[in-house]
Amino acid sequence: VMSLTVLTGIVCGCGSWNFALSAIFMLIVCHDAMGVRREVGKHSGVLNEIVKTFEMLGGDAPIDVKLNELAGHTPLQVAMGVLVGFGVAFGFMFIPMFGLV
Repeated sequence: VMSLTVLTGIVCGCGSWNFALSAIFMLIVCHDAMGVRREVGKHSGVLNEIVKTFEMLGGDAPIDVKLNELAGHTPLQVAMGVLVGFGVAFGFMFIPMFGLV
């Protein structure tokens, strides 16, 4: 998504509506990856502990599936994704067959 935003800024200009739409999309995706999904992972961990406690007390577990706790990205992972996106976008600028710039 970061590559899309950077390339849109280069090709269409940073003042275009294309760039604005792409930048908003990028912010939503980064926020989702770092915030919302991370919270889902934390909730999964708590629910797994509740199920484990039910099983230890001899009760029937409400679910029989272990939930995935690694559902989001850390801020460092998101920042690295942004840097990789910049690198990919500028890499595409120097590939002559695409003719972007």
